[in-house]
Parts: sequence; C-alpha cells; structure tokens
Amino acid sequence: MKKKLICLLVAGALPGLAFADSTSDQIKALQQQLNALQKEVKSLKSELAESKPAARGSSKLAIAPAGTATATATAAAPEVDISSPDYGKAPAHLSNDDVDAMKQQIASQQLKVDSLSDAANTGPIAGLSITGYIDPTYIYNRAQSTSSFLFANHESSYNYFNSTFGDLYLDIKKTFGVGPMAPSAEITLMPNRGNGITLLANEHGDIGNNILNTAVVTVPVTATQTFVAGLMPSFGGYEVQQSNQMLTLTHNLLYDFSDPGSYVGVGWNYSPDSSQWAFKFMLGNEQYRTYGSVTQTGTNALGDPITTSNKIPTLTARADYTWSSA
Repeated sequence: MKKKLICLLVAGALPGLAFADSTSDQIKALQQQLNALQKEVKSLKSELAESKPAARGSSKLAIAPAGTATATATAAAPEVDISSPDYGKAPAHLSNDDVDAMKQQIASQQLKVDSLSDAANTGPIAGLSITGYIDPTYIYNRAQSTSSFLFANHESSYNYFNSTFGDLYLDIKKTFGVGPMAPSAEITLMPNRGNGITLLANEHGDIGNNILNTAVVTVPVTATQTFVAGLMPSFGGYEVQQSNQMLTLTHNLLYDFSDPGSYVGVGWNYSPDSSQWAFKFMLGNEQYRTYGSVTQTGTNALGDPITTSNKIPTLTARADYTWSSA
C-alpha cells in the first residue's frame, strides 16, 4: 500500500517538476529577450541623441542665407590656382559681409552714375563740348631763305607763310537744349594766331593782340532761318581757317593775299525749303574792326581833338549754291 502511495506521489510530482522546469526556461528566455530589447533601446536612444545635433545643424544650414550656404560649400571646395584655366569657373569664396559690402558699393556707384547722367542731360555741363588741336609745323621759305619750326610764335602781321601754320586752336561750344532748334554759343581761341592777333583793330586802328578768334551766338528761328550775332568769320570764305580742316598743306593765294578777316555784328542765315541755295546777311562794323573807325578832324578852342567816325554800319551778303553729288 505504501509502495502504491509513493508511486502515486512520485507520478503526481513529476509533471509539476517538468512544468516547473519548462517555466523557468521560458522565464530565462524572456529575460534574455528583455535584456536584448533593453540593449536595443539603449542603442536607439544613443543614436537618437547623436542624430539630433546633426539634424539641427542641417536645418540651420537649410534656412541660412544663400551667402552662408555658398561660403560653406566653397569652403569645402578645393583651392584653384589663379593661373589655371578653371579659375574663372571655380566658386567664389564670399561671406555675408563681403556680399553686403559689394551691394553697398554697387548702390553707391549706381548713384554716382545717375547723378552724372542727370548732370550731363540737365545740368550746367549739358550740351557743353570742348575741342581743339595743336599743329607744330616746320616751314622752309625759299624766298626768304629761312627755315624753322612754327608753333604759336608771336607775329602781329598776317603773311602768306605765317597765316595759320603752327597754330593752337580751342573751340568751346555750349548748346542750350536738344535738337536742331536748340540755340548755342560758341567761342574759338587762337593764341598768337587768328583774328585777334593779326586783324582785329580798335577804333584807332591798333591791334589788341588778344587770343579771341570768334565768338558767335546762334538762335534757330525756324527750320530754314537762323539768327546769329557776335564776332563772326568773314563772308569771303575762300577756304577754312583751321589748319586741321584744310585739304592742302597751305592756303591758296586768294585766301592769303585777301587777308581773310571777321565781322562784329548781327546776321541772318536763310536756306529755302527744297532749294540748293543758301543766303547769309549781316549788319555790322566794317571788316577787321571791333569798333567803328574814329579819325581826328581838328581841334576846338580848348585844344581838345575833334573826331568823327563811320557811323553807318556795313551791310554784307553772300549766296552759295550747295549742290552735292552725294
């Protein structure tokens, strides 16, 4: 009986022991899995902690100004030798401060350009032109057996060999407005040459030796009529006065021996429509005179001179046929 009871107890206890053994194994397996999961969680946490600064840096880089992004990208780019043909294609190394400085410089330059453009179009220098030339000349005169360089040498008499050779010429012109109807004022200077030094005389016939050659005000009235006033070249007009516009090296004999002069007065230029004729009229002093000629006819009782002058101005006219084969 005891043997049966012991056998029954043993038989009943064995499944419990077997169950206990299987449960402990499961617990151990679960513990191992839990440990593995904890390790994975720790590794994930560490990776997440490391990835947050990188994410913040990338987000800052994404929202940073273009200059910073360019500077970061170009900082990593390799340096290119300035003598290399690829130097012009390489990215520039610029910071935000460099870009701001460039913007300020460009804005400043644009402001200066706008100011100069306004001054050139509407300011005091609008329509102002200054041109001129110098013409040192070496002349050999067989008749006088002389040879030398001529350049602005002082000579108060007009000679065929010393007309406008070796001259110094300055042309100052101011146009008041834009277009063909804009009035203008023009002054030409020729030191020791031109009208002022050789031809212009005062009321007593004395030459003042001034550098003024011409001084003309031009006022277009219509498309075909123009009013002029001032010191103007003679209407003789056989040749141009300026040496740089001459087709030959010397003036012709008609020009030299007629003593081309100038007039002081007012004039009217007229060119009819659909016509090849051009007319010029002028009322002024006699040629070569800046003032009417004054002569002494006697003395009064007090011994003062009695003078008279040519009170009647000179009327001069000219007509040109302006046909051209062009």
